[in-house]
Amino acid sequence: MDLLARWCHQHRRLVLVFWLVGILAVFGLGQAVKPHYRAGDLLPGTGSRQAADVLASGFPAQAGDEDVIVISVAAGSVRDPDVRAPMTAMLGRVAALPHVRDVQSPYTPGGAADVSANGRVAYANITFDQPVDTLPTSAVKKVVDTATAAGDARVRVNAGGNAVSQATMTVDTTVSEIVGVLAAMLILLFAFRSLVSATLPLISALVSLLPSIALIGMVSRALVVPSFASSLTILLNLGVGIDYALFLVTRQRRGLLEGETPQDAIVSTMRTAGRSVLYAGLVVCLALLSLMGMGIGYLSGMGAAAAIGIAFTALAALTLTPALLGFFGDKVFSRRERHRMAQGIQPLDVTSPGWARWARVVQGRPAAFAALSALIIVVLALPVFSIRLGASDQGNDPTSSTTRRAYDDLAAGFGPGFNGPLFIVVQGASAPAAATAVASAVAATPGVTSVRPPQLAPSGQVGLIEAFPTAAPQSQATVDLVGKLRASVLPHAVAGTGAAVYVGGFTATQIDFTHAVGTKLPIFIVIVALFGAVLVTVAFRSLFIAGLTAVMNLLAVGVCFGIITAIFNWGWAGSLLGLGRPGPIDAFLPVFLFSILFGLSMDYQVFLIGRIHDGWHRTGRAREAVAAGQTETGRVITAAAGVMVLVFLSFATGNRLETLFGIGLGATVLLDAFVIRTMLVPAILHLAGSRAWWAPRWLARTPSTRPESDHEPEGAYQ
Repeated sequence: MDLLARWCHQHRRLVLVFWLVGILAVFGLGQAVKPHYRAGDLLPGTGSRQAADVLASGFPAQAGDEDVIVISVAAGSVRDPDVRAPMTAMLGRVAALPHVRDVQSPYTPGGAADVSANGRVAYANITFDQPVDTLPTSAVKKVVDTATAAGDARVRVNAGGNAVSQATMTVDTTVSEIVGVLAAMLILLFAFRSLVSATLPLISALVSLLPSIALIGMVSRALVVPSFASSLTILLNLGVGIDYALFLVTRQRRGLLEGETPQDAIVSTMRTAGRSVLYAGLVVCLALLSLMGMGIGYLSGMGAAAAIGIAFTALAALTLTPALLGFFGDKVFSRRERHRMAQGIQPLDVTSPGWARWARVVQGRPAAFAALSALIIVVLALPVFSIRLGASDQGNDPTSSTTRRAYDDLAAGFGPGFNGPLFIVVQGASAPAAATAVASAVAATPGVTSVRPPQLAPSGQVGLIEAFPTAAPQSQATVDLVGKLRASVLPHAVAGTGAAVYVGGFTATQIDFTHAVGTKLPIFIVIVALFGAVLVTVAFRSLFIAGLTAVMNLLAVGVCFGIITAIFNWGWAGSLLGLGRPGPIDAFLPVFLFSILFGLSMDYQVFLIGRIHDGWHRTGRAREAVAAGQTETGRVITAAAGVMVLVFLSFATGNRLETLFGIGLGATVLLDAFVIRTMLVPAILHLAGSRAWWAPRWLARTPSTRPESDHEPEGAYQ
């Protein structure tokens, strides 16, 4: 790190040139290689994947996305002439729009089944000519606008479906980004009272954004990367990038205050805070990249995208920030601070009287603070034991959205399960007879409200049966129904026919996805936690610190899962946040959030422990080192957390997914910084004393560690 620091300082102009050329080169490649974002892929070997493959070969004309237009009236019937005429005209206009392959109107002779029993709700299936991953958003929005414009005071017209949801529920995060940056700027100005110190972390974070987004777009050509990956990258780059640069700026100011030259201060900064950034960034990237080991393309793409953003963020912090510090010199202090320094008066930067007093309070009653902070964390994390993973459907969308209104109208007219039909696919030479037998068996199964007559492919080798559960797609009853169909009903129905049968469709796909993630999540958590512990062991040569870090990071993740369970599973404060009704948490979110939060928690832990570790080796007094480390890092950790919380929460105004990310990350960082790192960790280290730094002889850097009396008096740190 020393060589890197000196090189970046001495060649700071060259560093700026490298970054400028690199950004232009990556951006140019990004313009040449257009991104191909996709919503996700099906899991190999699952029943839903096999059903999709058979359907694609047997019914190629139905390969495009299928959505729905819902027509409803509060009184009368959708068949009334004054309703039928304008709705028929509207469906004709929709059928003529680009990328619309077919419109199945409920007003045709074969559309009687598409009108509810009470006549107040009807729907029209809209088949596009492309799958949702390649379907232009503008084409879908044109369909939605054309349909909804036909509504009036009597007739409600709404649109639902996968393509409609992606086109209408995607929120422009530009305003959120601006709000987050401005909020971060205000906190940094308040913390440093220096425009240079406040803007330098922002510059470092913003510079990493452009190449990250461009490279993610290129990666989307090779991996399954969802369209919201760029929004999440912006969120992470802003929050994490500001944190990393803030650690470095704070350490640089301390070095200058202690009389070091700008270059020596940069070297000291990189040796301490720079090392913390390197370890923290490495843990985050490897945790995210380990998602690729789960064998789920959707998670692999998300992990790779987020890791790219974090890697550029760490690279900017470790190269661009030292170069900029070399340019700014003592301008990292305000004019008033520079004036005081010229008069030989040290600014109140290192001493931090408030944090010194708090450190002495924690040092005086470590057992009480350990118990109190542990109680807070445990209570907030308790809901995690009732977390329910699954797939949130459009019934969880805000009530103002067209997808939610379409969902509710279909549920009212045809039953909750109508929003998530099961596509049962029969394949084989005996498909015609087998499909009939399957349809009869499924119709007689409890939990199924209706079954449509089988459709046969032109080849006669594939049959399709559409079944509607009685419960909503995200209901546990629907999950149980799919399991029963696969385990007993369908195998018995096709026994002796030689036909194969699969259950597919959106609902079955999400059930398979949830099962795949749920079975691999515990292994993933153990691997990431062990890897983080190994890195901390290498960094600090202490088994106790490694174990403490792993436990504290897991507690922070537990807080996140507990909070999102209470809000999104249980519905606490959902109305205040403008959320839809409670529902399951999408299965990929805990895995992804765990990767991010484990790394973010590592940031604060490494920064805090790094300072305590330095004090321990310098003085040999463990409790004094803890108090000194807490004093010197308290302000920067809480300021960094404040910045990150505001950035994350500024994104909690979008759709359900972005709100979940924003609230989960923001609330966790807040508790992590203000409870775990400023209360729980210092208290435990005070209780452990010098034993916290014990290591086997084969692990320790030196044959022995410096001793400390187990009877060090309270208040030893003054």
